[in-house]
Amino acid sequence: MNDHPEFRRLVRAVIDEPDADIHRLICADWLEEYGDPDRAEFIRLQIAMWNECRDCNCGRRGGGHTRTGGQHHNGPCAADRMRVEVGGKWVSANARMRGLFRDSGPKWWDDLPGEYRATEIASDLRVLSADGWKFTIERGFVSSVVAYLKQWEVAGRRLAGSQPVARAGIGNMLPACREYGGGCDRWIWLRRIPHHTPGSMPATEWRHYLPLWLWDVMCPGSRSEDRFVEFDTPEQAEDALSVALLKWARSPYPNGTNLA
Repeated sequence: MNDHPEFRRLVRAVIDEPDADIHRLICADWLEEYGDPDRAEFIRLQIAMWNECRDCNCGRRGGGHTRTGGQHHNGPCAADRMRVEVGGKWVSANARMRGLFRDSGPKWWDDLPGEYRATEIASDLRVLSADGWKFTIERGFVSSVVAYLKQWEVAGRRLAGSQPVARAGIGNMLPACREYGGGCDRWIWLRRIPHHTPGSMPATEWRHYLPLWLWDVMCPGSRSEDRFVEFDTPEQAEDALSVALLKWARSPYPNGTNLA
């Protein structure tokens, strides 16, 4: 089903406008019409739960909820309150969503890299691959990915071109702390240079270095003598890495450069 030309065209609309529910709901209608009502129900349920949790008393959305909702200081979680009718009975929407994924999820995402198992968190699903890939499925599609660097080099383009991935991370990379006044004042990514190899430095240092193809996307127009790029917080550094990974994956150019 994932390879059907018409379905791929509909998913392309989701990728182009990831914030719009309408394209996701059109995908659900198409799936129901062409023989996959469970996946269609799953997409609609996740969208409904996502929007319900937006106004939850806890003020959080999506993955901010616990697996089974719970009692917040100012009232029950929206993930617990929502019910759907199944076979004439009203059941927890959260339990129904998780049950649909447990029964059919592997065939829905048979194009994802690796073999995987799922761990559920309310209105999203955290899917952990057996070989290191980590996916989050929200509103019926993959929304975020964590992988090892080599895995992203091999399969990142295909994944980013087939799913509305909004955030990407590298599990074996962390920004380094740069001290100016006795503390971690800035957070940096360093640029690998030709003599840098995995065995040329400790693994704890290697994880701070960007390969040249990723550096060129994060720092276009940088000079040859530039050795690092810095940020105010580690979160900003991680955000910049995510943007660069997705730009590289969705660039029409082989090395990810020449981006507008």
